[in-house]
Amino acid sequence: MPISERHKLHGPGRRPRPRSSGGTGARRWPLACVAALLVALAAGGAGLRAQAAERNGGRVDLDILRQFHSYAPARTMARKGPKADERAALRAKLSRLGRQALRAGDYARARKLFARALDAGDVTAAWYLGYLHGTGRGGKVDHARAFQYYRALALRFDPDEHNIRRLMMSVDALVRVADYYRTGVGKKIRRDLHRAFRLYNMAAAYNHPGAYYGMAMVALASQGRIARKRWVVGWLKRAAMSGHAPAAWQLSRLAATGLKGVFAADPVAAEAWRIVAHRLEGPMVRGRKLMQARLRRPRLSEAQRAQANRLAEQFLGAYARARQAAGGMVISGRSGVSEVPTASTMPDGRVLPPAPAGR
Repeated sequence: MPISERHKLHGPGRRPRPRSSGGTGARRWPLACVAALLVALAAGGAGLRAQAAERNGGRVDLDILRQFHSYAPARTMARKGPKADERAALRAKLSRLGRQALRAGDYARARKLFARALDAGDVTAAWYLGYLHGTGRGGKVDHARAFQYYRALALRFDPDEHNIRRLMMSVDALVRVADYYRTGVGKKIRRDLHRAFRLYNMAAAYNHPGAYYGMAMVALASQGRIARKRWVVGWLKRAAMSGHAPAAWQLSRLAATGLKGVFAADPVAAEAWRIVAHRLEGPMVRGRKLMQARLRRPRLSEAQRAQANRLAEQFLGAYARARQAAGGMVISGRSGVSEVPTASTMPDGRVLPPAPAGR
């Protein structure tokens, strides 16, 4: 190409770069160097293996090779702090000391021990902290914090949990969270009957008496919009069969006033359930005096009072037999573990206590 044409093609003041005689091979020299280095390393490794095999009688000593270059993964750094078994022992010790302080009445110390146990990983300590803050033992009553502790344990609910104690406490936490949703606590905890009923329904699968009682109270509070009112009596009777005294008091009140559209007032049944409630109630039942003050004792004749006593004794006898044949256990509404009959069927819609077997 003439010089003038080259000038037009490349522009003024620019000259074409001279072509390299090597072509694309000059740009491939780094790859060739890397390939040669790998071949040299392989040859060096083979030489080291041969020398090691000669010194060890034919066996290859891999430690010598690792001194040159190790392809083994780096060891993980040991985690600081106590080991897993030590942490488990610490959690068990703190939880045991916390329960001892709780039984001894040293609630302030129990709060501290359970807080440390929770920090150490014991999720069941949240139940005790919720109980202490909700009842005001060891400090002020703080329902918001109690709700958070119960909720933290309820979120860990696992139907496939193999630890029976942890499963029982998580089921009870579901009931206590549902109680807060059913009643509400000012502006801190908003009332939500639908959510409370769902939580009660989950806990009722484990025969928790508080769950049956809560479902009945939600049905009454919602005027049958969430659950049918004709199921209320069955749920309350099942809770009373598990030793739940507030359910028996509620049955006595309903029998005295009647439930619109379900059954009429029955003073004999009201007196029978009042006797049952007196026999079932414990020292930890809340609102007992208030319920007794609101509940007026009906005026009955001697024959009616004798009939109420017989009905109450029939129910208490069935309750005692159910406790002896109980197969499942749940945490009751009081402060301990109570047995719940698992083979009992759903009670019918009658307000009267069930008749004994064989009649």
